[in-house]
Amino acid sequence: MKQKILASLILSICILLLPGCGDTTVPPSQLPEAVTSFVKEHFPNEAITYAVKDSKIYGTRYHVELVNGAKIEFDTDNVWDKIDCQNQPVPSTAVPMAITAYAQKNYPSIAIVEIDKENHGYKVELITGIELKFNEHGAIINAESSNWR
Repeated sequence: MKQKILASLILSICILLLPGCGDTTVPPSQLPEAVTSFVKEHFPNEAITYAVKDSKIYGTRYHVELVNGAKIEFDTDNVWDKIDCQNQPVPSTAVPMAITAYAQKNYPSIAIVEIDKENHGYKVELITGIELKFNEHGAIINAESSNWR
């Protein structure tokens, strides 16, 4: 009997919380300060054209798109999680210094166009389609070529 009551209680809580979950378009003025500050610091000449608030039970994430087409995803702490600048360079100020140094030394004049934080490091895409994987300290783990770009 106690298990049925507990299961009913958990189900009720889930039903109450679900309507608050999901993607909602928000005006840039309603974004957290950390999100807008990041954009102003690293993309000073770009404006946010589109923003989505992704509410989940475990927290809220934000996704923004800039005038130049760059897309930035922010985690539940409002820290960037992924930056995809399409075919334009990711600002070096947004990339960890060790990764920038490695890319400049080994792939001079080839732009980083995407960087994605992963569980134990970073995945970086160069404009040529080369994918680089780094650990959390910025040390190279793997480099491979893909021809999808």
